[in-house]
Formats: sequence, structure tokens, C-alpha cells
Amino acid sequence: MPPPFRSGFVALAGRPNVGKSTLLNRLVGQKLAITANRPQTTRNRITGVLHGEGFQVVFLDNPGIHRPTHTLNRIMVRTALEGLAEMDLLLFMVEPDDHPGGGDQYIAEALRGLGPPVWLLINKIDTVARPKVLAVIDAFKGLAPFAEIFPLSAQTGEMVPELAEAIGAALPEGPPYFPEGMITDQPERFIVSELIREQVIRRLREELPYGVAVRLDALEERGEGRADLSGDATRPPRPAQVRAASTPAEVGLSPNLAPHGASRSRGLTFVAATILVERDGHKGMVIGAGGRQLKAIGSSARAAIERLLGTRLYLDLRVTTAPNWRNEVAKLRALGFEA
Repeated sequence: MPPPFRSGFVALAGRPNVGKSTLLNRLVGQKLAITANRPQTTRNRITGVLHGEGFQVVFLDNPGIHRPTHTLNRIMVRTALEGLAEMDLLLFMVEPDDHPGGGDQYIAEALRGLGPPVWLLINKIDTVARPKVLAVIDAFKGLAPFAEIFPLSAQTGEMVPELAEAIGAALPEGPPYFPEGMITDQPERFIVSELIREQVIRRLREELPYGVAVRLDALEERGEGRADLSGDATRPPRPAQVRAASTPAEVGLSPNLAPHGASRSRGLTFVAATILVERDGHKGMVIGAGGRQLKAIGSSARAAIERLLGTRLYLDLRVTTAPNWRNEVAKLRALGFEA
């Protein structure tokens, strides 16, 4: 008799920029969440599905938990905290610091009383000497009664397969919640806009403040042979919603992305997007002298989106000023945030 199938929901939590999105991408084997060496890169909850041998894990990558200063930041922190009590397992990710900071202590305290077991993940062990890893474990293990402690490197993949297997073995018995091969329920429109925003962040780094967003204005197929793109902007379902549904269609899932490296069409996909900044001076920074910066952003984003969609892409990028958009509910809702 084969062993029982196991499945469940696992949330990633931690301070901004500790590597949660990099770990999610590594676990599912495809880029779902954008990454950049800058705090608060992740603004929305991202769902990633890992199909293992005899188990399925539904990961939720949350925005980093921090002290909010704008309406957008408050939405991000609320998103990171809501629903954690419904998870089967919580993964608290930290960096290999000598001592836990105030943010780590706050998050550990918040997770401790929720109910699900909490595992401590010490990321970026590739950046420190091995003896220090033991010292970091000693420094952090007193924050909460962690069920497991995993040192790992999301960047290099060290100990990530072992983590995945351990999570699969720890989940309760249950059916798979997503079809084989489906690795996310995020609408393609959302991921496309995030890939563009990632390139803006990476190209400008510290030059541009946090007040940049991307609005997708059009995404349509202008060739033959490609599956329809979803325009569904439904939020990822909560675990209770998925568990109550018998088929993915009942929870409004968008079509699954093409398998990594697979070509889905020889057609042409047209994408039009607007980069929003808060000040006119920022607009010039994004465009650059002679439009060179915007062209470079578009070139890098187009390559990333083509890998995602498996099609050739025509990308039309524009830049506009939207003053104070991070504090205005109407503008946040137009960008897909639950304000």
C-alpha cells in the first residue's frame, strides 16, 4: 500500500529583503516573484505550488513585515499578517546576523501565538563562514519554540531540496489542491507587470525612491497557436476557499504558466504598460537621456516576459506622473491593491 499523499499551505514570513521571493522561485523551479537587492520589492502575496513525490505544497510569499509609513505600506503589512493562522506551517526567514534585530523579535512574537508550527530558516549562509552559522542559530533559537531550524542559501540552492522534502513530510494527509504542472494561480497580467517593475528597480537601484508602480494597459495575442491569456485580477484564494472547492475553476484560477523553458506559441503578444512615478523629476530618471534608460528597461523586461509566456513580445512602455499614489485609495485600487 503506497504512503498517503500529503498537502498543505505554507507561508513565508520575515523582514523585507531577507530572500523570501528568491526561495519561492527556487522551490517551484520558475520565476514567479520578482527579486531585487532592495527592501519592499514584494508588495503582494504570491502563490507558488511545489509538486513533490507524494506531496504538494502551496507556498505563500508575503511582503516583508515592517513599520508602515504610507497607505501602501499598511496594506503590505496587513497582507503579510492576514491568514497566517490558517496555514499548516509557517517559515520565518532571517539573515545570518549576530543578533536578532527589533524587527525579527516583533515577527517571532507575532508568529508564536498563531497556532501553526514555526520553522526558522537562516538564509544567505553562503555569505558567512560556517562557524558563524552555529553562532547565528544560538542567537536566534531563543526567539520562539521553533519546531525546526534550517540554515540554507536560497541564492545557491544549498539545503533547499532538503527543506522541500522535510516540509512535504510534515504536512497533513490530504488531496492535491492544484493540477499537476500548475505552479501558480497568479494572473499572467500581474506577473507581467511585476517583471517590468523589477527591471525599473534593478536599473535605477538607489536613484529612484520607492514610489514606482506599473499599470498594465493591454495584454493581447496577435498571433496564432497560443492559449488565451487571463485578464482575471482575482486575488489568490485563501486556504479555506481552496479546500472548499472541488476544481480549480471554482476558485477562479487563471491558466497555469508554461513549463519552464517551454515554447507555447510562435505568435506575437502585445503588451502596453505605464510606469507610474510620484514626481516629474522621477519621470526623467526613468526615461533617461534620449530615452536610453526606458529603452534598456524595456529590453530587459521584454526578455523576461518572453521567457514567462513562451512567445515573441512587442512591449510598449510609457511613463507618467501620479502624485502621492501610495496614499490614495482610488489609485491603489486601480493598481490592484485591496485598499
